[in-house]
Amino acid sequence: MLWFWVYKFAAIQIETNVYSLFILFLINEFIYYWFHRWSHTIPFLWATHVNHHSSMKMNFSVAARTPFLNAVYHVLFWLPLPLLGFHPIDILAVETISFFFAFIQHTTVIPKLGFLEWFLNTPSHHRVHHASNPEYLDKNFGNVLIIYDRLFTTFKNEDVEPVYGLIKNPTNRGLVNMIFHGWKDFFQSFNKKP
Repeated sequence: MLWFWVYKFAAIQIETNVYSLFILFLINEFIYYWFHRWSHTIPFLWATHVNHHSSMKMNFSVAARTPFLNAVYHVLFWLPLPLLGFHPIDILAVETISFFFAFIQHTTVIPKLGFLEWFLNTPSHHRVHHASNPEYLDKNFGNVLIIYDRLFTTFKNEDVEPVYGLIKNPTNRGLVNMIFHGWKDFFQSFNKKP
């Protein structure tokens, strides 16, 4: 794996303990926030990410719509962590736990969670993220935490009923089209006349 190769070039090797894992978790959340935010604003990243947002319902199956190219991008965006000296196994452990937390965000069943809403990316916050309501677009990019959204002014509370899906949903809901429609739109955008 690329992370192990990069780890060889780290100036230091950070010892695994509670403190280093906590710092790794916070840095991981920071990287995730920017990766996710850029996945909504950089066209070739959106071409991959869009199928995760193309469901017009919000349930656990939406969490399973993880774009296959995300695995490639993910490895590249997380390269600073092993280069900083975090062991790849520690990175993978933090990422795996975060992934399972993110899975349970994809539901309409769990209501708002009181004071946890201030720092966690709860299902309520993630419903906003998956909504196509104009006031909800490009909001709540966090993974486990919502603190970076609050810090970088992309936070929005769930105030009105979310409408799920895209601004313009694909009419062809076939599996192949749902996986690749973002790429089709991406390449067609080069042929559009100004």
